[in-house]
Parts: sequence; structure tokens; C-alpha cells
Amino acid sequence: MNKLILVAIALLTFGIHLHAQDDVSKYFDDGGISENKRLIKAGIDLFNGEYSVLYEQELFRNMSIEAAMGLSSISRQRSLYNWDPNYDLPESGMGVFFAANIRLYLREYYEQWYIGFQPKFNIMGGKLMTDIVFFNGGYQLPIQKNLTLDFNIGMGVRTYKYTNEITSVITYEDRDSHFYIPATIKLGYTF
Repeated sequence: MNKLILVAIALLTFGIHLHAQDDVSKYFDDGGISENKRLIKAGIDLFNGEYSVLYEQELFRNMSIEAAMGLSSISRQRSLYNWDPNYDLPESGMGVFFAANIRLYLREYYEQWYIGFQPKFNIMGGKLMTDIVFFNGGYQLPIQKNLTLDFNIGMGVRTYKYTNEITSVITYEDRDSHFYIPATIKLGYTF
């Protein structure tokens, strides 16, 4: 009988102890750091005419990877580089792109300032163009419990191949490049 009472007291004490820890933990201030590890975002780059859907996953405490795919306005791209005859895009239409962005957060994931590196592949008007954004930085602001607003700007290089026709029989392929500046605003949902 005494053993049964001791076991009941031990279980009751253990249960109260667990309940007390659970209640107290919600009163601690974590400095605004989220427990969520993933983000889904929709973005727009008005400067380059790009619309994207993105997924971001935490890799380490201050590092994440963001994968993106989307559509590019060929008429906007053409107007940016209309001075270069080698760029040679159609008058209008949509292109597609795929990108990855490795981000290093200066605080905890996914809040506040970050810097990154972003390779990107574009297919526009039947041409493959590669963007390497050497510097990419921004600010990701939590605006509600699960919503974020991400402001991002970078600079890099876009490379592409083009064909020059010397005569009707002789043609050669060459490469060209331009500076590329992405400037994106993204609305995200954390989970």
C-alpha cells in the first residue's frame, strides 16, 4: 500500500512538473526568432519583368537555400538590352527561369538581414542565358505570425551564346555578357 501511494505521488509530481514547464515556456521572449524552418514565397522583379514562386529551407542556424522558378517578360528583357544586336530576342512572349539562392543570415534564420550567392538559368526565345549573381542581399521582415516581406537586390553577370553569320555558308558561335541587377519583392508564408 505504501509503495502504491509513493508511485501515485511520484506520477502526480512528475505530471505537475511537466505541466508547469509547458505553461511557463510561452512567457519567455525568444527575441522574435521563429521556430519555422520553411518559407513559400511569391515574388516580383519589376525592373527585369520577372514573376516567381520560391521555396526556402533552413540548412543551418544562419544559412538557408532558396529555390525559385518563374516567368520572364521577354519584351521587358528586350527593352533593357535593346542596344545590343547579339541579344536578339523576339518582340514579345514569356520566358522561364530556374534559380537557387544560398543565403547567409546575419541573425537567426529567417529574420532580418542576409547576403547570398545566386546562379540562375533563363530560357527566353529559344536561347539559354546564365546569370551569376555574385552579390545578393536583402532584408526579410516578419509582418505577422506566419507572413514575411522580403526585399532583395543584387548584382551579377548574364552570359549567353549568339551566332554570327559571316557568309551564307560560314557562321560562328560566340559568347557575350551583360551586367544583371535583380531587385525583387517577395511575400512569404512560414511553416
